[in-house]
Amino acid sequence: MKKIKLYELLCKNFAYEDKEAKSLIMAGKVFVDNKLIDKPGECVYDNSVITIKDNKKKYVTRSGYKLEKAISYFNIDVKNKIAVDIGASEGGFTDCLLQHGIGKVYSVDVAYGILAWKIRQDSRVIPLERTNARLLSFKNIGEYADIITVDVSFISLKLIFPVINDILHANGECICLIKPQFEAPANEVGKNGVITNTTVLLKIIHDLITHAEYNQLNINGLTYSPIRGNNGAIEYLLYLKRDKKYNDDEVKNIIQAVITESLA
Repeated sequence: MKKIKLYELLCKNFAYEDKEAKSLIMAGKVFVDNKLIDKPGECVYDNSVITIKDNKKKYVTRSGYKLEKAISYFNIDVKNKIAVDIGASEGGFTDCLLQHGIGKVYSVDVAYGILAWKIRQDSRVIPLERTNARLLSFKNIGEYADIITVDVSFISLKLIFPVINDILHANGECICLIKPQFEAPANEVGKNGVITNTTVLLKIIHDLITHAEYNQLNINGLTYSPIRGNNGAIEYLLYLKRDKKYNDDEVKNIIQAVITESLA
């Protein structure tokens, strides 16, 4: 056992931002082993039982709300299914899957030790840390996924589609968070990584959907994220399945409609 500052433990186990954790502690809402502590810098054992009074945070990170919209909007039933969460990070998507009744979820991330303790201790979660998503294959998991969720940064989804194709069940479903700033050429990315040019956004999303089709993954729906990314960047939620639902003209119309709505 080792000691750690209380606010740092909250950040580690509950995925709070520093300021958010400190505010909760100073407001008298944090108990350590049933004892109230109101000093953010006080050191406590890293295996202490933390209780947060009136904790209104539904998911360990706000990304959980992004996946929540996709599950609702696309009417996806995840109950008792097998999922792979690519780019799990602290576990926002994984948390959302758990709260919607997933049977098992492989939480994949290249990092180590950042998956929130709340998520890590759930028996349905199988952490696959220090795992490069581009190298993930059926051999790593040993079973096909009914549901795949993807939230990756600094890498194009085009490099993840072959992996999805390899591990997704024939009747499986996939939700990808599109982050345009990581899909566009540098000269097309606006200030602070925000892209608002509709022509550029249309090209980015259409190109992604085309690459998905090369990997037997077809668009079955598209919407925009209810929460913007860093610096206000607009993000999109792409729903993929094996069966082809739309022709190319229909796909372009869907993309254009969603982009217009997202920028309104």
